[in-house]
Amino acid sequence: MNIAQLVFLLLSGASYISISATAFIVIGKSRTLTNAFLSPSSLIVEPDGGVELIPIDTIDARMKNMGAVDGLSGKDGPAYDYWMSAQVKGRLISDFRSQIVKDASKKANFPGFRKGQIPPYAQPKMTAFALQEGIVKTAESVVAAFGLKALDGSAGDMQVQEDIQQILKSYKVGEDVSFTATLKCEFDPLKVKPSAEAVIETAAEDVSAPATEPE
Repeated sequence: MNIAQLVFLLLSGASYISISATAFIVIGKSRTLTNAFLSPSSLIVEPDGGVELIPIDTIDARMKNMGAVDGLSGKDGPAYDYWMSAQVKGRLISDFRSQIVKDASKKANFPGFRKGQIPPYAQPKMTAFALQEGIVKTAESVVAAFGLKALDGSAGDMQVQEDIQQILKSYKVGEDVSFTATLKCEFDPLKVKPSAEAVIETAAEDVSAPATEPE
C-alpha cells in the first residue's frame, strides 16, 4: 500500500488493518488493531522444530521452514509454512510517519479544525499506519533476502504474533520494533536453485526422524 492510500484510510476513519506480506487489507472501521510490534523481551515464544534458513542476502533477521503446506502450492512449486523474526528500524517508521503527516496535511479537512490541520485524535492512527507500513516493508525485505516469495492472494497473508494495542500505548516514534510472524511462501526460482527445496525437505526429515540406538 502506498502513502496516498494510507492517507485516504486516515481521512476516511479506518482503524483496523490486517497485515499481508504485500499489502494492507482494510477490514472495517469499527474494529481495533490486533497485530503488534513489541520489544524483544515481549515477543511470542519461538515455536519448536523447523529448519533454520540461511539468507542469500545480508539481513538481520531469522527465518524457519516449519514444513510443507498440505494441499497448497505456489506458482513455481510447493508452499511451506514459515516462522520469522525481524526488527523494523525506527528511522523507517519515522520516515513513513513524516510522509503520512505531510500528505495528510495537504488534504485534511476535519470538522472543527482549519483546513490542513490534523486533529490530536488522528495522531495515533498515523503512528499505527506508519508502524504497519514499516512491518510490511521489512517483511518484504526479509522474505526476499531468504530467496522466498509470498503466495498470491489471502494465502500469502502474514500473521504477526504480537499485540499492537500494547505497543501503541508506550511506543515512541523513532524506536526500533521487533516482531515475529508466520506466513506461507514458496521458493523464488529466480533467486534459489531448484535443489534448495530438496535440501530443506531432507533437513526437515533429519530433524523429525527418531534417533537410533547405537549397536
